[in-house]
Amino acid sequence: MMRRTRPPNSEVVMQTKPLRRLPPLALSASAVLCACATGQLDRSTVATGRTATDILYAMVLDNLEMIKQEPAALPWHIKITQGAITINDSVTPTLSYASAAAISRTLQLAGTQSAQVSWTVVPVVDKVTLVALRGYYQTAATATTFASIYGENITAQKGKPCGSFGGTKICVIDMAAFTTLVTDILAITTVTAAERGVQIPGPQTNINPGH
Repeated sequence: MMRRTRPPNSEVVMQTKPLRRLPPLALSASAVLCACATGQLDRSTVATGRTATDILYAMVLDNLEMIKQEPAALPWHIKITQGAITINDSVTPTLSYASAAAISRTLQLAGTQSAQVSWTVVPVVDKVTLVALRGYYQTAATATTFASIYGENITAQKGKPCGSFGGTKICVIDMAAFTTLVTDILAITTVTAAERGVQIPGPQTNINPGH
């Protein structure tokens, strides 16, 4: 009887099957999620600037209508000094991968995303500035051109802001003339270095998330 023997110092080579790579969908899931959060941040940043302008417009219009109704009233004003965007992501991925003859791949993603804009503001409380503001509003409210620049209790025109006071709604008709009033108001209410140290939390605005 002859037996085959393994030569001395020979190596035993074991063959293994290569591991199957995860499906492309699974590999790209994290990249998709990151891109979604980045896109939301971009949209929220744009919304931050837009919302700051909306707050300013509403404040000026509210004051203007108040002074029109009560010329001796004292206007109010807040200075927006900071804005912050907070984006919260919650994602729960579930991956099921079978390597049997009948290959099955299942990837499920469940999650939520929300964005919030918060403001830091400084209220104007000094007499000189408040009296000066009232003068600007009184001039605008008693101008002969008031009815051609603003409309009371009218339907808002597309893209033009509105405000209200005492149950009366005021909307802008002539945006150029209104912008002049707004810039005049801003010119006497600039944020000083001292005011930045006395900040209080301002209004928060929730932004509708989207992808």
